[in-house]
Amino acid sequence: MTHASNWKSDDIIDVDLEDDAYTCIGRSIAIFFEILRCIYYHRSLNNFIMNQAEGWHEDHIIFTSSCYLDMAVISWSKLFGSEKSQKLHYLHLLKYNDFKDYFATKKINIRDYLEQDLLDYLNLDHDKFENYKMNSIIKYRDQHVAHHDLSVLHELDNYPKLDIAEASLWWLYNHLCDLLICKKSTNGCRHFAIYKKENIIKQIKLECEKLVLSFRSD
Repeated sequence: MTHASNWKSDDIIDVDLEDDAYTCIGRSIAIFFEILRCIYYHRSLNNFIMNQAEGWHEDHIIFTSSCYLDMAVISWSKLFGSEKSQKLHYLHLLKYNDFKDYFATKKINIRDYLEQDLLDYLNLDHDKFENYKMNSIIKYRDQHVAHHDLSVLHELDNYPKLDIAEASLWWLYNHLCDLLICKKSTNGCRHFAIYKKENIIKQIKLECEKLVLSFRSD
């Protein structure tokens, strides 16, 4: 997780987790920030291209924006793609003993709860989310990013929309923070800084402004 000095931390959490659980939650948070940055960088450059970009460097901006899109798609798939092949999939959280108490206190079926809670947060039903995941994100990743399927190049009319992807990230971030707060201990050996959503977005938008300015100076 990033520790940018100008990000205001809402809480400082020390937790004592199993090594595997710590690795899982730490990497999930790091990937969350990676994807979020890519989404916002991609959007800001796209807006710049549509509204202001001109001249020899426009292709460079388009290429950079596309790279951020591709990285966002690949990394989002690590957290929400295939549970079987992705060890950081959100459903893997329920496999760690340190997290079972957190879910047990809710007296719920963990898997059903997580899946339904995600759908409720996104205001989507199961079929609509699966359609978005498989026919937008995963299809684009498999046919145009991870591989290059020449037979479908002419079918790429629309690039993946990232609004649902971003919303799912915030849902996961909320759960990861809750897990850490639930395990808060003054004797803990692991340290995390938890940031509020508004502070995270504010900081990334500032980074986006600097990114766009770097192209304006070309």
